Amino acid sequence: MSQDRSSPSGPELDYLSRDFASFRRLMLDRLASLSPDSATGHPADLGTVLVELLASAADELSLYQDAVVTESYLATARLRTSVRRHARLYDYAMHDGCSARVWVALTVTTSADGQVLPQGTVLLTRIEGQPTVVSTEEIASLRSRGALVFETTHDLLLRSAHSRMRIDPSQGPLALGAQTAALLDLDGTLMLCVGDVLIFEDTAEPAAAAVAAQKRQAVRLTSVEVTQNPAGQRVVRVGWSAADALPFSVTAERAQVVGNVVLADHGYSLPDAETLTAPCDHERPQLAQGPLTWQTTVLSVGQPVLFDPSAAAATATPTELLPTTLLRPVITLLDSDGRTWRARRDLLSSSAQARDFVVESEDDGRTFLRFGDGSCGRKPQGSLQARYRIGSGSVGNIGAESLAHIASALPGLLLIRNPLPAVGGTDPESCEKVRLLAPHHFRTQERAVTCDDYVRIALRYPTVREVRATRRYTGSFHTIQLTVSRRGSLAIDDSFRSGLTTFLERYRMAGHVLRIVAPVKVPLDLRLIVGVQSGHYRSDVLVALHAALGPGSDAQPGFFHPDRQLLGEPVYLSKLVSAAMQVKGVQWVESVRFRRYGDPQGRDGDVLLMRPCELASVENIANVKARGTLELLIGGKL
Repeated sequence: MSQDRSSPSGPELDYLSRDFASFRRLMLDRLASLSPDSATGHPADLGTVLVELLASAADELSLYQDAVVTESYLATARLRTSVRRHARLYDYAMHDGCSARVWVALTVTTSADGQVLPQGTVLLTRIEGQPTVVSTEEIASLRSRGALVFETTHDLLLRSAHSRMRIDPSQGPLALGAQTAALLDLDGTLMLCVGDVLIFEDTAEPAAAAVAAQKRQAVRLTSVEVTQNPAGQRVVRVGWSAADALPFSVTAERAQVVGNVVLADHGYSLPDAETLTAPCDHERPQLAQGPLTWQTTVLSVGQPVLFDPSAAAATATPTELLPTTLLRPVITLLDSDGRTWRARRDLLSSSAQARDFVVESEDDGRTFLRFGDGSCGRKPQGSLQARYRIGSGSVGNIGAESLAHIASALPGLLLIRNPLPAVGGTDPESCEKVRLLAPHHFRTQERAVTCDDYVRIALRYPTVREVRATRRYTGSFHTIQLTVSRRGSLAIDDSFRSGLTTFLERYRMAGHVLRIVAPVKVPLDLRLIVGVQSGHYRSDVLVALHAALGPGSDAQPGFFHPDRQLLGEPVYLSKLVSAAMQVKGVQWVESVRFRRYGDPQGRDGDVLLMRPCELASVENIANVKARGTLELLIGGKL
């Protein structure tokens, strides 16, 4: 458009013109003032056609400018991909949800003995009128009728004897917090191994009742021993870790133990590969179906795996996403040469020849794949074959006893069920939540400079109960010594030290050397004289006092239980006497000896001071007094 030379300031343009109609009107008005015959405004006029073409192009450019400005800021961005990239600048990882997980128990006949249920076997939620075993051709039909699909995450060796097992009645009931059980094996067919998962159930409640799921617990076996009970019957004594301790008590008559347990997660692997054409510049191929399945993973020997087969069963079914949770999309890409492309969080660290790509999902479930440009990540050539799973989010958190069908050709499959509900299914993080949290995350210090920083970050590590940090100069570097106390009296072994050191590595300040040490347990030497009220048996009061003042158990911790003692916390005689007075039947308490064990000075007093790395200990083992003793005298007599 030519400029009016008679006016030094140029033509007056309306910069509020932002759409086709206003652009068309503006150009026609300008042409009318310069050349009235060039454009009449009639649709058939050539000048009008040219004006409308220019107005259409200007309308598209205006829309593009508005979109660029809108998506350029976290507060105004509307596309999920834009919000994710803005959050990435804040070092905030926006997640796209994850699939739910569930423990599934199979009941089989002897014809299934020794058969292996392969990884990826399809399980479906209940559809009335359908048999337990279905064919793979029926999966599409059942999905169209509302069935949700789960798939097994590992192979499972089937044994008919493991379908139902009984607890040995001679061993008594299983108490709250139990970590061992004796299973009857009268015919010698039980072949349990370390690493197998069993589910303990209290059958007193109806299966459909909500409270029934609260009295079921999956445990991973850490020990298996074949013995005999007092009646001479063969029993298999199994044990599991404290993380899987039973959260309920149950008698042998009401208890039911089921084996043949396999872990499954929500999602359906599409049977056919999808062909994707090589994208042009700045193009992102779109998957035909969605939403794409995302799974939680853990690191094992530096590689991400779905779960740790040596860890407790509870760790395989996380109930929530943590900032440290690792997520991966379930998708595999193969190029025309048969080489695998790997999904990455971003391409910033990808080399020019790295076969990496990024998965980007939108709010409506569409999934796009972003590839490199030849500088950060390799640019694909030719077609790609994509195999992936669909199905994710909280819809997979099905209730107990919801799975009922299995697509398998193995013989002897009678019944499948999930005694426990599925957990962990999480919907994609909303854009509004990211707008709220990402700026705050940027302001959160994620580095360890002072001792308090190391303490604050170390407390995030699993099983860590308390931490004390001290800084020492060793002549070359500053050493940060962390005295760590774990929950449940767990040991500070090499495996724990390695895991905690790796966890702290990303926060460690350059020039700091980390040293993880266990607390120094200080045994105490205590003797109390207790008066008993009339009407109470001395033996009963003595037992209650030992339970209340000693270490006790995880279910009923005593005064000197490790989880109740704090690093460096003094031990006050007044608190000990107060705890003893709370025991029913105690009339008075007198202290005879209150000191550290083996104290050469033999000092007694009202308070025992502890150094910051020390932890008071009274294990009260009769033949190992060096671990702390508590001697109680009733009425002046033993």
